[in-house]
Formats: sequence, C-alpha cells, structure tokens
Amino acid sequence: MPNVLDVLSKSEYASYYATYLEKVDFNEPVKMLIEDLEDQLKIIEAIPEKDFSYRYKKGKWSLAELLVHLIDSESVFAYRALTFSRNDRTSLPGFEQNDWVAKSNADRLSKKDIIGLFKTCRNHTIALFKSFDEEQLQRIGTASKVLFSVRALAYIILGHNRHHFEIINKYYLLS
Repeated sequence: MPNVLDVLSKSEYASYYATYLEKVDFNEPVKMLIEDLEDQLKIIEAIPEKDFSYRYKKGKWSLAELLVHLIDSESVFAYRALTFSRNDRTSLPGFEQNDWVAKSNADRLSKKDIIGLFKTCRNHTIALFKSFDEEQLQRIGTASKVLFSVRALAYIILGHNRHHFEIINKYYLLS
C-alpha cells in the first residue's frame, strides 16, 4: 500500500504536515479513523487517572493537555474539511496550539470527561467524512494561508494523532 505522500499532490497540504502524513498509508480514511479510535481508546483507557497530570519534562504538556490538544486539533481540521467540502471560499485562520492548550483547563477534566470528548470528536469526524462524496473530498480551501484538500485533512487528522500517540508511548506511559 502506498504512503499518502506518494498519492496526494503537494498542493493539497502545507509542507509542515508531511511529518504527519508520512505516518499514514493511502487507504480508506474512514476505515482508518475507526480503527485508530479503537486502538487509541485502548491505550487511553489503560492509563490510570492519576497519570493524566503527568509531564515527562518541565514545560511539556500534561497527558491530559496532550489529549485535549488532539481533540481541539481534530475539531479544527474537521471544521476546515466541512467548510471546504461545501465549496465555501472563506480563508480560515490558523490556531496557536500552545495558547489553546494553556486555556483548555485540561488538567481539571477527569479521565472520563477526556475519553468522552475524544470519542465524541472522533465519532463526529467519522460521520462527517462518511458523508462526503468523491467530489467533496477533492475540493480545496485555504486555512493558515495554505491550500488543503478535504481528503488531505482526513489523513492529517490520522497522522497527527499517530504522531502524538508515538509521543504518548515513548514519554507518558509509566509502566
């Protein structure tokens, strides 16, 4: 199976996202969104609640903050996909992830709350991408002053989560 970077045109995503896209094979995105949700939930659910406040280094996000960052980012990417799929030509702004995390109050959320948000966000993303036809997946829009295709955003969501779950596995799992 080819990698997404071998199939997508470079005009469908910002070069910054290649780091995430290299983690994804070119396959049915909805199927992978469902599979990744199941796999990632198993990891999150196995982590003791007390470890959600863990920071592997001073100045790094807590596990709760990292998970809320994933939820926030997926929500933004899904909104971009919805906007572009509707052929809306509005140029969408970027977002500053560190500012968002700082204002997220993630460390005040319970494990149950974070898991609920994670599931709800991903299930919305799955339903949204299931609703798109091939023409909608090919549509292009502008966010952060860069062009993105709707289909590239599905793969960015997948790759972004996979990137951060590699970090979770490496730095946050304490057992």
